[in-house]
Amino acid sequence: MDVFRRSEETPDVARDAVAIGAKVLWLQEDIINEEAYRIADDAGLDVIMGVCIMKTKTTAGQGGRIVSNWEYFVAPLLEHNPARS
Repeated sequence: MDVFRRSEETPDVARDAVAIGAKVLWLQEDIINEEAYRIADDAGLDVIMGVCIMKTKTTAGQGGRIVSNWEYFVAPLLEHNPARS
């Protein structure tokens, strides 16, 4: 679930993500909320916080092309996720 909401609204969004069976909770650039992280992480979701998906998608391109396979660029983010630091 890709989230563009104020950080104080994200715990409810995290609960919704858990309820619908989402696999990833992605809080966009400058959106960080520890409660939302805890809710999603405790339910087994991968959590990315404070990272712009568009900037990530652009930097993941090869030779200026945008890679359409999300696993190609999401997997490294999950390994080096600022939320897990």
